[in-house]
Amino acid sequence: MHLDLTLTFWGTLAAVFVIVELMTAALVSIWFVVGAVAAFIAACFDTRLLFQCYIFIGVSAVAFVLTRPFVRRVHPPVTPTNSDMLVGQSGLVTADIDPTQSTGRVKIQNLSWQANSSDGSAIPAGTTVTVDRISGVTLYVSRLNTPT
Repeated sequence: MHLDLTLTFWGTLAAVFVIVELMTAALVSIWFVVGAVAAFIAACFDTRLLFQCYIFIGVSAVAFVLTRPFVRRVHPPVTPTNSDMLVGQSGLVTADIDPTQSTGRVKIQNLSWQANSSDGSAIPAGTTVTVDRISGVTLYVSRLNTPT
């Protein structure tokens, strides 16, 4: 009976990981499927449960390490979209940026954004700035030049 229970456990675990993998767009559990199948095979030979667990962990880790380069080629780094694309672009301060008052506006790509300075300094209207980062709906910017 013990053999049947461990075979059922590893088979069910492998099936759950396959279902999780099929429900996601990215590779998130394929390594555990391989590990669970290896542990299932070990259970077929009536090995101790602790040894089966070691096989599951070890084979999953090896599968992860061996497939990592392939996964990086298949799933390249995420390309910034929407507001993330604003980082590094320049804009024009349309309302004075005053960090003490949490006020300021920057126009970039024909849109007006709430803005604050990255270094905590005030930046007058008319100054060209670059976007350093975005937090929520606030752009954090740095001066590119002084107002004319």
